[in-house]
Amino acid sequence: MTHLISGCFLFYLYRDVLSVMVAKKSITKYFQESIGNLQGIGLELSSLLVFMVSGILTFFILKHTVPSRKYGQMVLYLLLMFIFLAGLRYFIEEVVYLYFFGSGNYYGNIPVWYYLVDNSYFTSDFSLIGAIYFFFVYSIFNETQHHKTIAENKKSELSFLKSQINPHFLFNSLNNLYSLVYYKSDMALDYISKLSNLIRYSLYESDEKIALKKEINYLNDFIDLEKIRLDYSPSLKMDIGENIGNIKIPPYIFAPFVENAFKHGDLKNEEQPIEIKIKKEGKDLWMSVKNKIKKKEKDKTGGIGLENLKKRLELIYGQKHELNISEKKDTFETNLKLIDIC
Repeated sequence: MTHLISGCFLFYLYRDVLSVMVAKKSITKYFQESIGNLQGIGLELSSLLVFMVSGILTFFILKHTVPSRKYGQMVLYLLLMFIFLAGLRYFIEEVVYLYFFGSGNYYGNIPVWYYLVDNSYFTSDFSLIGAIYFFFVYSIFNETQHHKTIAENKKSELSFLKSQINPHFLFNSLNNLYSLVYYKSDMALDYISKLSNLIRYSLYESDEKIALKKEINYLNDFIDLEKIRLDYSPSLKMDIGENIGNIKIPPYIFAPFVENAFKHGDLKNEEQPIEIKIKKEGKDLWMSVKNKIKKKEKDKTGGIGLENLKKRLELIYGQKHELNISEKKDTFETNLKLIDIC
């Protein structure tokens, strides 16, 4: 509102003061004729008051009618405003000033319609300033709301995608836990602890960015659970680069690649083990998962899956990531680069 008042005041100086000075070609003459006496000062102040009020009232009229598309009310209120301001100026300059100074701003008896039209003409410029200021503020507000809505929708979609835990993995894990408890295995407590960590991470790690070491801990727990579940030691090579634990990433970004490899990979092939690599290359973070595809796959459906992960990466990183997924003969490989995050 301060900007609106300042704008009206500056425009008043330009239109009603500076222009008069130029017309009279003398600053001294302007002061003598316009504000050289008490009545002149009063007329200037009353004009300034009415003009500023017109800008402010126009702003509030548009504020309460345009967003709700009450255009009929807007026109009505603007017409009433011009009538009110003309009446206010008439009361100040033609009644109060006439009483105190013996004369008003207008000379002679003028028709009411002329007074109304003449004052509406002079106040319309300031009303236009109020309208311009409103639409400027309103456009900024709409732009802010638009970005806020996009951000909220993006956050909701990311939460939805992230929450899609693989139910088959969960059911299998619970069945494995049941067997361990039933046979009173010493591994039961460790299994419960690791499974609890996985579920907690998947459901409650809601920060936008977390330390990479948390994701790596998740991967280690997942792999340990898979080792307990299987009746053999899976063929696996895991290479984690140095000094990357504190790099910030969104939770559950790398995990689906590893889950996918254990789900569809040949875990018994020692010549082609599952290869997991996470390294830093300059300012980029790079992950690669490579596995031999097993011949028979029972479980064709998954939780978050690679397709949903693609959506997450696109929403979060846009052009600042590169994802390459390739399948050659019996080998499946994914390479993800997060650009300029280190």
